[in-house]
Amino acid sequence: MIRKTILASSLVVVASLGASAQPANQTMKQLARGTEYAVASMAPRATLTAEHVLQSGGNAFDAIVAGQAVLGIVLPI
Repeated sequence: MIRKTILASSLVVVASLGASAQPANQTMKQLARGTEYAVASMAPRATLTAEHVLQSGGNAFDAIVAGQAVLGIVLPI
């Protein structure tokens, strides 16, 4: 019983030390959760294109190809 109490209290101490180790000026970002899909790219037009493909009934591969095609036009290397 004593071992369980010591272990539980040591875990609480470690958890509180870990929480206070973050700098005061660092802020926590809000977690975003979706229910259908998520689209992200380096250019807004590519993102909108991929989103449009998904909304029109395309699958993830179709959205990737469309988004990459727009990136090839908007951000040529």
